[in-house]
Amino acid sequence: MLKYRMRFMALAIAVVLPLLSTVSADTWRLGKDRDWKAVSAQGKDKFLLAVAETKKLVNTGQTKAARKAFDKLKKDFPEIAGPDLDAFIKAELLFCKGEFTKSAEGYDKLLTKYQQSELRQAALDRQFAIATAFLDGQKKTVLGVFKVNGFAEGLKITKRISQHAGDSPIGTEATVVVAQKYEERGDFTKAIRNYDKLLTENPDSEFRELVLDRQYAIAMAYLRGQKKQVLHVVKIKGYAEGVRISEKITDRAGLDTPIGLKAAIAVAKHYEKREQFNNAYFKWWEISSQWQTGKTGADALLGMARCKHAAYNNHPEHKRPFYDASNLNIAKSCYEKFKLLYPNDAEEIAVDKILKEIDEQLAHKQFSIGRYYIRTGNKQSANLYFDMVISDWPGTKAAERVKEMITNNLADKDAL
Repeated sequence: MLKYRMRFMALAIAVVLPLLSTVSADTWRLGKDRDWKAVSAQGKDKFLLAVAETKKLVNTGQTKAARKAFDKLKKDFPEIAGPDLDAFIKAELLFCKGEFTKSAEGYDKLLTKYQQSELRQAALDRQFAIATAFLDGQKKTVLGVFKVNGFAEGLKITKRISQHAGDSPIGTEATVVVAQKYEERGDFTKAIRNYDKLLTENPDSEFRELVLDRQYAIAMAYLRGQKKQVLHVVKIKGYAEGVRISEKITDRAGLDTPIGLKAAIAVAKHYEKREQFNNAYFKWWEISSQWQTGKTGADALLGMARCKHAAYNNHPEHKRPFYDASNLNIAKSCYEKFKLLYPNDAEEIAVDKILKEIDEQLAHKQFSIGRYYIRTGNKQSANLYFDMVISDWPGTKAAERVKEMITNNLADKDAL
């Protein structure tokens, strides 16, 4: 507890009473009648010295001495007194004794009852420090004896900070801290929920980029196989959740931003890895529509070609001719465009060899259809397909087979 007490004491009376320690000619205080009252310049040095001494007592945890110092401070300088200050001092003394939960409740009462108090920010800062300590592992005393994990108490305090502070810097930071603590504990679902809350309620927050980065990290964990807990019992692979989070990042940030593009590319690669080639193709197409040139444009175009070719090859080899040739045609078109736009890259990855393979597959598909018609006795239709093979893909193995059949007069049912 001493560790956190010393950490908190840095938020001392000089911070708590900003209006009382300014260096202007006069120091002002909002009185009970809501009129501003000045601390005289003549007594200012004496006042600042008294504040410093009180601060020292608070920092060292001397509760009784601190209480006397506060009383003397109000007596010697009655112009600073007020109900909000009384409430704050009460919370400070509880804090001094290490009673963080009660202290946080005291600051909360001040924030609720005296919403216009000049001590508002100081109370929020103190609450934030207490909440962070609980979230970091500070124990909470229950029934004056037992020590239990204070994480839940930290969450409770942080939520109250968010309610009091709204979309102010400390309010948004409180939401970020809660999300980060959930993330550290491996509760990605609640972490994402809190990150989403900030991005939805305060889209222009200074924490926006940080939050998007953390969401991206969680999405990548899911895409790598991190499991997601369902109904508090069952754990399943979180692939779908990773895709959902990534898609939302891209929607929020846009494909023209680094984080939005990274998220989109991650989804495309994930689909490829999972052999969901048509989904991967459409994701690469989406990226290509925004990035038509440069490395990203090249990668997207190549991804489209690769996925359509893989979608066709994903079928058993002996069954491929029975499937629609559109995947092959689209793959060929994308590879040809890639070769035209990026000739050096195309040469490096042997695009010509791939195009030759696709031509062989297209020719073999048409040849197989011709053979089918031969077997059913429809030689006229068969010859149409055989002619197509020779005219459209003259240098392929299928074309050579058709030529051999014609030469040897084998294009009949019995020979096949």
